[in-house]
Amino acid sequence: MLSDDADGIVYADEIRIIRVVDPVIKVEVDGGTVEDSGAVDFEDTITGAPVVKTFTVTNFGERNMALGGINVPTGFSLVSGFGNTNLAPGASTTFTLQMDASVGGSFSGMVSFGGDLAVENPFNFTVSGSAADSMIIDNGDSGYSTSGAAWNREVRTFGDDTQYFQRDQDVLLGGDLPGVNTATWTFDNLGAGTYQVATHWLNHSGYASNAQITIAGIEGGPITVTLDQRFYPQGFSADGSIWQELGNFQVAAGNTLTVTISDDGANGNLAADAMRLELLTPGSTAPEIDVAAGATALTSGVSGIDLGTAFFGETLSQTFTITNTGTNTLNLGAITLPGSGEYTVSSPLGTTTLFAGQSTTFEISFNSTGAAGVVAGLVEIATNDSDENPFTFNITAEMTDVVLIDNGDVGYSSTGSWNTLYYDARYFESDAQRLNLGQSGTATWDFTNLTAGTYTVSATWLNDPLRATNAEYNVAGVGPVVVDQQVAPNDFAADGFNWEILTAAVVVAPGGSITVTLSDNGPANGAINADAIRIQRVGPLMAAAGVSSTAAPSITQSDLDSVVDAALSYWETAGLSDAQLELLGSVNFVLTDLPDAMLGGASGTTVLIDVNAAGYGWFVDGTPLDSSEFTLLDGSLLAGSGSDAFGQMDLLTVVMHELGHTLGLEDLDSDGTLMSESLDVSERRLPSADELDDFFSGIAGGDNPLLD
Repeated sequence: MLSDDADGIVYADEIRIIRVVDPVIKVEVDGGTVEDSGAVDFEDTITGAPVVKTFTVTNFGERNMALGGINVPTGFSLVSGFGNTNLAPGASTTFTLQMDASVGGSFSGMVSFGGDLAVENPFNFTVSGSAADSMIIDNGDSGYSTSGAAWNREVRTFGDDTQYFQRDQDVLLGGDLPGVNTATWTFDNLGAGTYQVATHWLNHSGYASNAQITIAGIEGGPITVTLDQRFYPQGFSADGSIWQELGNFQVAAGNTLTVTISDDGANGNLAADAMRLELLTPGSTAPEIDVAAGATALTSGVSGIDLGTAFFGETLSQTFTITNTGTNTLNLGAITLPGSGEYTVSSPLGTTTLFAGQSTTFEISFNSTGAAGVVAGLVEIATNDSDENPFTFNITAEMTDVVLIDNGDVGYSSTGSWNTLYYDARYFESDAQRLNLGQSGTATWDFTNLTAGTYTVSATWLNDPLRATNAEYNVAGVGPVVVDQQVAPNDFAADGFNWEILTAAVVVAPGGSITVTLSDNGPANGAINADAIRIQRVGPLMAAAGVSSTAAPSITQSDLDSVVDAALSYWETAGLSDAQLELLGSVNFVLTDLPDAMLGGASGTTVLIDVNAAGYGWFVDGTPLDSSEFTLLDGSLLAGSGSDAFGQMDLLTVVMHELGHTLGLEDLDSDGTLMSESLDVSERRLPSADELDDFFSGIAGGDNPLLD
């Protein structure tokens, strides 16, 4: 029907129809029709990333259409042939072609297939495309997409063509939005290998300094890189532009790599221009280990890390980050630490396999429960990095058992009419406070957050004839100690000054404190001087094998007292003087839960004993003077498996050891002696007759302040 619904003259002439009986073929791909002798562009791809297209063939004739074999040119392959080679009228089938891209280069040729076609037999068309080791997706290209708010496309039609790649880039206005606005570059169906990802943008002062770019589809999981888009890329030149490298990443065969820029937390506008992907030459790839301590990069064989100084019982820790900045998988092995157990890997490696661009962390802790001093040495990390295996760096930490608080330090306070004295090197740290005769005031030193143990408390002052002879220090929980400040301290020298031992104080529980006060109570008969107070934790006797994996029952104070009596009897037979015996008789034994593998500790006339021998349990000997539960083997008293003492710590040995400290004896490094710094289960140690002279030669004529 022809109508006059027109804006001009309408002509009616002849209509001709033709009945189509023979098969008529129609070929389609990517939403368009492929003409006979036409062409299909497989476009550009990166080497190793094949391009696949599926073609649809339809029979528009009135009888069945038979289809023959499909011929493809070099560089292309038939992924799947016709699903049906005999098409009824109106029926369709498909076949799939692939540009292999297994090597770089340009590829083209003729695809053809025959059948019982009246015309277009064979049906043929040209396919073409290319593959290279690098591929660029620009904003606006296939593979680029945006989401969320509208991105503004800025186009430059003049000036330097390298500022915008292909003269345009997308810009997202705003910043610090909730991460719903993104631009994404998608590289499909990649071959297995290591790829360098780089980006280009034109900078602006209003752009974000913290643009977040996430690379996904890579081995080891996504990685986010932060860019400062206020500045122009500072990487390399290629394809007529300057590029900023985002990293090297490994991709499994067939994976899709995506690069996404997001406004999540961005503090300015975002620019989305071009993304460049380059396949690194197979065989030239290698892992590369980088190690950082916090924000400090380390150099293998050169760098050192100082964890600082820890008071006994404190832990110092440092987190290290390992990054594979190479182009192949980095395998990590064992981490070897220096020392004798002071250092531990407190948090292990998150993974021992790092793909290119991936990172992991581990933590090293210094456990300060041994002898005071510096522990230093080499940390070694086994790797498959050919020139850094192992990766090494030095680590240093110090354990101290001394805490000093000077007047003016944190922990010191004073009330009343104290005068501050400055710039006099005779005072500790060149200053002190003085309370004149007849004035009132109190000076206080607070030592807090201490580990359980016993501590000697010492003071220093500048002596003077006008000083009080009855200056009263008071140690909380111990009581007052009166000193003569007209006489210089003379018990020992340390930290450049002479010190006087005031007393010993006990911290029963972790996190405890020691408080020392100096006041005019008495009243003082002269001026009193408040300078520095020094506390020192006495070295502990430790379980040789560390903390037990079980927790034995605790003993009672009565159990402890029974063994103390026997220990005093042993010492009485050793030839001590009356003053020494009187000193031992004044010792106060405290039963408490000591830290880690500590069995006991002594300072002055206070001895601490762990409640359950670091979990091993105490052997409380009912007949301690005969040692019948032990057998002498190779000079050592050992309990056999049938003895009640087997598998437990000998309480008598520990009590005698700590009384030795009260007498002034030091711990010994050698094993098998009473004053050894550690003890094994099932073992008793008593001073032999041959050892007594050595034990007491340093006591009889020594200057033990506890005997003054």
